Amino acid sequence: MSHSLELLPDEASDRLIRAQWAALDAAGLEALSRHQSPSNRPHVTVASVVRLPDGAEPRLASLLARSLPVEVRLGPPLVLGPGPRPRVLARSLVPDGSLLALHAEAALVLGVPADSRYATGRWVPHLSLARRLTDAEVGKALGVLADDEGTFVRFTGGRLWDSGAREETDLTSPSVG
Repeated sequence: MSHSLELLPDEASDRLIRAQWAALDAAGLEALSRHQSPSNRPHVTVASVVRLPDGAEPRLASLLARSLPVEVRLGPPLVLGPGPRPRVLARSLVPDGSLLALHAEAALVLGVPADSRYATGRWVPHLSLARRLTDAEVGKALGVLADDEGTFVRFTGGRLWDSGAREETDLTSPSVG
């Protein structure tokens, strides 16, 4: 169970990532388009902690109000997951100073542990595309993805995701903070 701060793309960027999900799904791969939860949408997890610190929600809402929108370039595909376990396929993001500053402040607000993959200097910003892929399926998936490296994606929203309660809290609506 965890609490995660996630950045949400604008409509055009959302469509771009969903098109990649659809291409992978059409190829018979375990794309995130198959996950039918209403909360499932393209996002970048900025930080995640087991327990949400007191007062974090309004501080994160204020951070997003000051930091968004942020635009970053899509990098090359990225394969996550060690060993023979099923892998996750994602699009890497080429972080700029504004995204790195947003991440560093969010990690501070949330109290991200230094050994966490979300700690400053360890975080790998990405947009997940497919999960539970075998090595052979990763090769197939790489052949399906559009060559859109360098395309800018724009993040205009943010939410807190509570994986235990399976609830999201919009941090960028006017009523937050």
